Amino acid sequence: MPSAGLLGIHYQLAASERMPPEAIRGAQFRQLGALVDHCAAHAPIWAERLKPLGHRVGRQLAEDAWRSVPVLRRRALQAAGDALLAQADPPGHGERVPFETSGSTGAPVKGVHSRLALTLWNSIVLRDHLWHRRDLGLKFAAIRRTRPQRVGPEGKTVAGWSASLAAAFVNGPASLFDTNQPAEAQAEWLLEADPHYLHTQPSILHAIVLEAMARGRKPRALRSISTFGEMLPAATRALVREQWGLPIEDIYSSVEVGFIALQCPAFEHYHVQSEMNLVEVLDAEGKPCGPGQVGEIVVTPLHNFAMPLLRYAIGDFAEVGPPCPCGRGLPVLARIVGRTRNVMRRADGSVVRPPVDDLFKSLETGILQYQVVETSPRTLEIRVVSAAEIAAADVAAILANATKVFGPGFAASVARVASIPRGEGGKYEDFVSLAEAARQAP
Repeated sequence: MPSAGLLGIHYQLAASERMPPEAIRGAQFRQLGALVDHCAAHAPIWAERLKPLGHRVGRQLAEDAWRSVPVLRRRALQAAGDALLAQADPPGHGERVPFETSGSTGAPVKGVHSRLALTLWNSIVLRDHLWHRRDLGLKFAAIRRTRPQRVGPEGKTVAGWSASLAAAFVNGPASLFDTNQPAEAQAEWLLEADPHYLHTQPSILHAIVLEAMARGRKPRALRSISTFGEMLPAATRALVREQWGLPIEDIYSSVEVGFIALQCPAFEHYHVQSEMNLVEVLDAEGKPCGPGQVGEIVVTPLHNFAMPLLRYAIGDFAEVGPPCPCGRGLPVLARIVGRTRNVMRRADGSVVRPPVDDLFKSLETGILQYQVVETSPRTLEIRVVSAAEIAAADVAAILANATKVFGPGFAASVARVASIPRGEGGKYEDFVSLAEAARQAP
């Protein structure tokens, strides 16, 4: 039964998260060994990439040797296409389910997941709900990308939070709304739906809070908010806490690899979902980062044998954190810095997600929306949507703030624009580095 399977996996996860870090790492590499054996036998393109490893079937993998396997970048993944798929799947892994990313990075990816991998992902959904003690019998609302023919402009109400959760638990109703609707419509819908829980992207949440403030209203029943799909700015956490008195519980995931990390129930940092993914945070030389260091995230899904992705650089950066006082042995990410195209590289080589909102502090001009684009190395265009022409004094203040935010050596200009559209999947980017994205491309 689906419910028994989901609960069985949950009980295993509840035990494994409390294991010592070294035991968790050992379990990961045993599972990784099975995946590598499968690749060697059934995936020629991966067998070739694994040659530097010198692995023999059934032999325990060593971490140092594992880092000899070349990192797979998105462009290479796209170029390989179906060649990345295994020629056969192990018994019991189920049918293959196709996926396609939104293309918000400008480089969409197509592939397949096994049914087993998706079932394990559902177990992480349950873990997230139970970690944060959400009452599954109450009303849930999600503003996310939907199919227009399934969810119209007025939204849609369904019987349960999800089919997998409904198989194991009594579910309250769920309401769905599309990300591509205007912020005004999203805010009005949320205020009328008045759910107990909200699930959406950080930029959408930020805009909704501002719209609700303009109306002088706030959700009455809302207990907590979970976010996904974008880097969660500290300013959005602060705004929601100040205006609505609510916590945000963030989720870090990717369509290609599933759940990478969940926010700790006791702190605002993240626990890597080690049972699902082997996550490496690497410095510029490809060496593992330690606590306090920011590096590139490289992920290996441990259970999708249908389309193995070994050492896949998903295009994100994160800061490694120390062990968590909550008692879970799962590795810690102190913060998600952002995607390759959403971070900047300072003169000293460090990678940061700039606090773009600091550009507009104490300005008299009404700023409605903004975006900073690094159009070429160390050249910034600050795009602003405003209710009126930007006063010369405010332009000067923005440029002065830019020196503080971005550091010396950047040439910045301010441009008033009519609008800043969302990208594919409804994602809004307040900072885009075309220079860094080009530098990372193979």
